[in-house]
Amino acid sequence: MRDNSEKADDLKKKGLNFHDLVSGIRQVHGHLSAQAGKAVNISLTLRNWVIGWYIAEFEFRGADRAEYGEKLLTELAGELTKVEVSNCNRRQLYRYLQFYRTYPQIVGTLSPQLASDPEDLGKKWFAFSKMDIGSVEMLAKLEGLYG
Repeated sequence: MRDNSEKADDLKKKGLNFHDLVSGIRQVHGHLSAQAGKAVNISLTLRNWVIGWYIAEFEFRGADRAEYGEKLLTELAGELTKVEVSNCNRRQLYRYLQFYRTYPQIVGTLSPQLASDPEDLGKKWFAFSKMDIGSVEMLAKLEGLYG
């Protein structure tokens, strides 16, 4: 594969024309747009899994979980709508919970500090950057988010 300096020299020799300019920009746009879309889908998949994890942890350990019982997802959806968290209606929250329950093994890729202190998860979101991205990509594919 040729490096950028060789490509630049070739362009100087043959002369960059308008068609080449348009073509080059189109190729860069196409490639980087696809990469950006993939990154967004991976992030959304991770977000959905984490939301499911939060809900499961609350159902298991929440101090006031008995107060919500079967209306948990309905109440949660209402509150998340008020604070403008998108795609968190009752049905979606149920789906995120099922997603987490289907793939709970991702928790093994979290940092030990994060996994041991779920109450403080919101303050430690950066720990997810240490996750095995291959696992998240696999889950995104399973979710049908990208192909």
